[in-house]
Amino acid sequence: MIEVSNSVDVDTTREAAWDLLSDFEGVWEDSNPAHRGTKVLSEPKRPLRDGLQWWQREKVGPVQGEFVATLHDVVPKQEFSWTAQATYRLLGVTFTVDEGGHFVIKKQGRGITLRHDLWGKFRDTQKGRVLRWIEVHLLGERHSMASHNLTELHYFKTCLEQAAI
Repeated sequence: MIEVSNSVDVDTTREAAWDLLSDFEGVWEDSNPAHRGTKVLSEPKRPLRDGLQWWQREKVGPVQGEFVATLHDVVPKQEFSWTAQATYRLLGVTFTVDEGGHFVIKKQGRGITLRHDLWGKFRDTQKGRVLRWIEVHLLGERHSMASHNLTELHYFKTCLEQAAI
């Protein structure tokens, strides 16, 4: 399994952060130039809630991926988890990764901390083990995941702090 965690401190409120983060098709899509499309599949598209699903296509490092994710354990204005079965392509090889994350908005002093923990689990097959080794040891995918995640968090921070001015 590959796991990463990033956080940023933001001078804003939980309410403002939750409102911003509820916009998957807007702010999540715009949060990273590696995103190649984001669409909420559930109706209504808001609010965030257990069972809400969205589709996303993205690039993480050299790997192109696509998934349909589902939200779980939503606690409004505080946290949510998500899981997906993603299909990735690298040099003509297609493979599946079970992945997910846990997003937390934590009150911190006068502001908040945004934290996003991510994980990806390759299939327990010979192909899955070889691909995981290539991803981790040759392609530095752990670093790519962390960088991708941190780009998003910094974008959210910028949006929230500019809106508060």
